[in-house]
Amino acid sequence: MCSEDIWVVYAKLKVLDDCLVPEDDSLFMNGTFFVPAENIDEVLSVLKAKLVAEKFEILDISRCQRHDLDDWSDNSEASRYINRCVEKARFKKGIYGIYEGYE
Repeated sequence: MCSEDIWVVYAKLKVLDDCLVPEDDSLFMNGTFFVPAENIDEVLSVLKAKLVAEKFEILDISRCQRHDLDDWSDNSEASRYINRCVEKARFKKGIYGIYEGYE
């Protein structure tokens, strides 16, 4: 994963047994992931591998798009947040993920 492109992925996840990520006994989680990759096939492959290793099952991907600063340049709080997360993924040179649990 040495791509300059960062993809933004919104996913619904099922928490499997032995999953260490949720701390609130959630059965499901929404995740927003920032994935460095060359193309959508690579995005889905590396994200799936990460989530399987973390003991999640992907139930749905509602959005997967290449980050384009022009799409997030309105200076809103949401745009600034997305852009900060993209920079974290670039700095990390790997997937940066944010999880939100629910039952």
